[in-house]
This record gives sequence, structure tokens and C-alpha cells, in this order.
Amino acid sequence: MKWLIAFDLDGVLADVSRSCRAVVHETARLKQSGGLNNDWDLTYRIIDLLISLLGKIPACRRQGRRRSPFVGGLCRGEVGSGNLVRQIFQEVYPGAGRFAATYGIPPRVHTGKGYL
Repeated sequence: MKWLIAFDLDGVLADVSRSCRAVVHETARLKQSGGLNNDWDLTYRIIDLLISLLGKIPACRRQGRRRSPFVGGLCRGEVGSGNLVRQIFQEVYPGAGRFAATYGIPPRVHTGKGYL
């Protein structure tokens, strides 16, 4: 038996519009669950959920929500001073050039254009 994995990002090979809409719906539902109106908080929560699904890092309780100590450690401080999740988010969203101009430091991870 032979297997093939095809990545179709533009919808030419397969119509994925319904599944993409389902993902948007579920993500919006997660955001509406409360306390996740801030994009950084939503990013932290998604990373935390993915880590907890791996089952490798135990989650802890913080303000009534689960948060792994690993993710908590990545979310302390500000851009440029230890908050890796916030820094990567801020590098990707505006892009490397705007990030450097805004924060006065070079990007650590994302060096391309942003989505802003």
C-alpha cells in the first residue's frame, strides 16, 4: 500500500472551505469562552491547550484556568525581556521591519513580512 500526503493551501486540489470555516468557528468559540479578548491571551491559551494535549507537561491552575508551568514561563515579562510568546506574536503580526522600528531590537524568530 502506498500513501500520499498532499498539502493544498489554495483550494485547487480539494475544496476545504467548510473545514476551514469549522476551524474559524471553533477558534471563535474558544475566544468567546471568556478572558481571551486579548490576542496575546488567546495565543497563550492555544499554546497551553496544545501542550496539555501532548500530555508531557503537567498543567497547573492559574486564575481558574489550566496553564502549564512551561507556557507560564514563556509568558512572563515583555517583548525583549523574556516573554517569548508575546515577542513572536509581535514579530509575526507587523513583520520584521515594523517590529524592529517599534521595539528597537531585531526580531528573534520571524524575519519576513507580517500580516498587518
